[in-house]
Amino acid sequence: MGRVQGFADRRALRAVRLAAAALLTWLAAASGPVDAGTGEPVLRALQSARRQAGARPLIRRSDLDEVARQRAEQLAALPQPRRQSHRGEAVGHYLRRVGIEYRRVALHVDFNRGYTDPAARFVSSWTGYAVSWELAMDADFDGVGMATVRASDGWIVLVAVLIEDQPAIPRPDPAVLERSTVEAVNRARAEHGLERLGVNPVLMEIARDHSRDMVRRGYFDHRSPVGDYVQDRVRGHRIAYRRIGENLHMSRGSADPVRTAVEGWLRSRDHRELLLGAEFEETGIGVAIDAEGAVFFTQLFLTPAR
Repeated sequence: MGRVQGFADRRALRAVRLAAAALLTWLAAASGPVDAGTGEPVLRALQSARRQAGARPLIRRSDLDEVARQRAEQLAALPQPRRQSHRGEAVGHYLRRVGIEYRRVALHVDFNRGYTDPAARFVSSWTGYAVSWELAMDADFDGVGMATVRASDGWIVLVAVLIEDQPAIPRPDPAVLERSTVEAVNRARAEHGLERLGVNPVLMEIARDHSRDMVRRGYFDHRSPVGDYVQDRVRGHRIAYRRIGENLHMSRGSADPVRTAVEGWLRSRDHRELLLGAEFEETGIGVAIDAEGAVFFTQLFLTPAR
């Protein structure tokens, strides 16, 4: 197994070296004028090298360009000896400051002065940094920002920021969340020796209407902006009852909003008393999701009038 792996590693290294050699040949003919905009031909060359190495091209992003520009300007403002000592500083806080989420980030910083073709020099230097160049060829990276800034002493500062995006969290289906919540609540009741709650379709609609109203009007409360409570909403549908209760929950950024909601209710004395109320026989739950992904839960508990 070790010999096979070693052969595969040598083939991969050879492919990267060939890509780098092709890159330098391509760059010699394609680089632009000698100015502080050297980053453009460097980026085009980087994309070409990734294609040669079998990695998809990076997506150029203006927000990452801005982060790269800020970092390049900060380095350009330092005297050259200090630039070198600050080149490896983390860039994560720059990304967080502008709200960029990421799984991984890689930063490449370089400086040069006095070359007739600074872009070619930057790429030649980059390929010489084995770890940094391997990251630049990493197929999992999908976004890039790049900037070059000319310092007052003539040095050109290049900063490249590569990120692997956070995986998108699928938007949940409210109907699926509703069914899952009923099941989770009934499991909790069974664990305490209580009867399962039956699902009342009218209570489901009342609960959905309240969750949707909270999303639409931007509030989170048992009392609506027009002043009605759960008793008013239920009576408006001509449902007779002996006891009624309502639990609310709002979940933002949870990988499992149903679990977060039910566990939160069980930890709260008042919510727990409703969820585990032995006298309740019916339930209805409604879920709505706002534009930012926050999940609003409304669950009703009811004892019918006899």
